Amino acid sequence: MAAAGEHLFVVLEIHQAWWGRLNETGQLKIEFLRFVKEFCVFCNTYLALSGNNNLSIIGFDSECAALYSPGQNPDDLNLQNYRGNSFLKDFNPRLSEFLAKSKNSEFNRSGFIPALIKSLCMANAVQKGLSGRICRVLVVRISASQSNEYLPLMNCLFACQKSKIALDVLSMVFESTSLRQASNLTEGIFHKPDDNSKLVQMLLFIFLHPVAYRKSALVQPSMSRGLDCRASCFCHKRSIDIGWVCSVCLSVFCAYTPICTTCSSIFKPPVVPKKKKKQRADP
Repeated sequence: MAAAGEHLFVVLEIHQAWWGRLNETGQLKIEFLRFVKEFCVFCNTYLALSGNNNLSIIGFDSECAALYSPGQNPDDLNLQNYRGNSFLKDFNPRLSEFLAKSKNSEFNRSGFIPALIKSLCMANAVQKGLSGRICRVLVVRISASQSNEYLPLMNCLFACQKSKIALDVLSMVFESTSLRQASNLTEGIFHKPDDNSKLVQMLLFIFLHPVAYRKSALVQPSMSRGLDCRASCFCHKRSIDIGWVCSVCLSVFCAYTPICTTCSSIFKPPVVPKKKKKQRADP
């Protein structure tokens, strides 16, 4: 572990509506209470690796809300350090408070992007306040990706690349091409398990070690081999090689559309250039 330590930002989905639906359908094989216990095991193990490690957790459901976040003052970012039993004592009441506020979770809304942006802003403040501090973001998600998340996710991806922040993703149920691409481009790890009931094994074996040790670890970062890096159209969610791109919001479409469905920009109809007539040579 580096002498300056590492700061791990966990973007954790606690969407009660999705948890209930996926447990009923059998797609999610781990109950919420067991998930919390095994997640706390991972957090305590991570903090036990080094006395210089810090941990921040940002929970989200249909809206973004922080479970654990450092103080608003960037100078206090190194003061909030959770150790052993103190982590569990603080986590349980804050989790209960969060769940009480999020009883009316909606399926068609997600606070993932605001939570991710908040984690990157906090990571940027940590890197500026503490020189040499390595930051990493771990996303634990159970719901499916939404089409309106693609553009802000790409902006977050560029921010991660510029700040050299690895983006790790544990997608418990659904496959996500955009998150897989983001992990690959930031030298992070994307993992979608075949059996999502073994949470603590996945967290400890795959996401525990820092980025500096991954070259010598058994689990390697996501590689570009086998990864489809083609853009997906916003209309049918299909990967395409050639398409139409909105000049305003950069939305991708597989066929021409007069109005952009994302930003409502109006496009001019495509004009086919006329073939020039060959001039006859004078006799």
